[in-house]
Amino acid sequence: MAVAVAVACALVASACGRTASVAARTSPVRGLVVDTRAGTRRVTSVVWATNRDVISLDPIFALGYPEFTAESLMCESLLRQAPDGSLEPGLATVSSPSPTTMVFTLRPGVRFWDGHPVTSADVVYSLDRQISPALGGSYGWVFDRVASITATSQDQVTIKLNEPDYWLENELSSSAGVVIEKSFAEKQGKNYGTPAGGIMCTGAYMLKSWTPGVGVVAVRNPHYWNPSVHPLVGQITIKGVSSIAALTAGLETGAIQGDYPASQVSTLEQLEHSSAVRVYPQGRAGQPGRAPGAVAGAEPPGDHRLRVPGCRAATAVAVQRGHVRLRPVRVRPGLRQLTGTDPEHRAGQEAGQAGRRHREDAHHRHH
Repeated sequence: MAVAVAVACALVASACGRTASVAARTSPVRGLVVDTRAGTRRVTSVVWATNRDVISLDPIFALGYPEFTAESLMCESLLRQAPDGSLEPGLATVSSPSPTTMVFTLRPGVRFWDGHPVTSADVVYSLDRQISPALGGSYGWVFDRVASITATSQDQVTIKLNEPDYWLENELSSSAGVVIEKSFAEKQGKNYGTPAGGIMCTGAYMLKSWTPGVGVVAVRNPHYWNPSVHPLVGQITIKGVSSIAALTAGLETGAIQGDYPASQVSTLEQLEHSSAVRVYPQGRAGQPGRAPGAVAGAEPPGDHRLRVPGCRAATAVAVQRGHVRLRPVRVRPGLRQLTGTDPEHRAGQEAGQAGRRHREDAHHRHH
């Protein structure tokens, strides 16, 4: 009997969301194999490795595998991406009365971890922070056609555009559309999103602790608003492991349960031959790749199956008696992954430039 674990993944893959009509014409999941079964039994805790430590938990600075992994566990956006690549409601539904008007209506009953309800004021505050030049976030370019963002009722937000923007809905299913609690963020000020200030979101996992050099620890939210989601992992530690030697040792000893490698793994052959580790390669059905898509190490107590969100070529892995299955998804083109050697202070600038180039190219192709 396998002990199973499930983790709700609502956000990370949404960076490449597209409208349902486009998805119907060209499926982004064509040729990908979906063979990861959902977990069924609880596991107390797991440790998931990332290529470096988390830099910030503030969604306006979320830029890289560690940040996306943490954000996907704890925070949620206005819209989200369905498995077929189409967009679906997240914290809100959206309608477009005109080509230059977007109206978001909040789901009823959604609350932050502290019990406060999500309001239109929280949404406006969250989106305004993304745009703010003073804060210098990574996603301001997403809103370059936005004329105004207004709370038009307690549960409704209206975005007016200077011109039609077919791209904005997609971006609001990613980090740019994450909703945080206004009162909490204002109280924390510059500490928001840091180990000293923490965060306040609505996700299926809550921030328990964040110790630099040790990891970000998220625990299951017992009051999560979505009754159809039942996370089975009690606690997930996101740990930065930049050394391939340390990653290899952790996987083989059971100190680390898994990782989506952000670069080539020099010990790949060693891991492939280890009885404690399974490596699942990237690639589509019938087209296996040499680079590892995911690696899973010795299991925590009990035989279990693990599903954990990621933001590279996959959002799910399964571990059952050391066996791993990978379900890959697309990620947004134009944004390169951070690695342990990337100059972190350039990350936001590079993302903005890449996003603008991709958007301009798409705009020319569209017209």
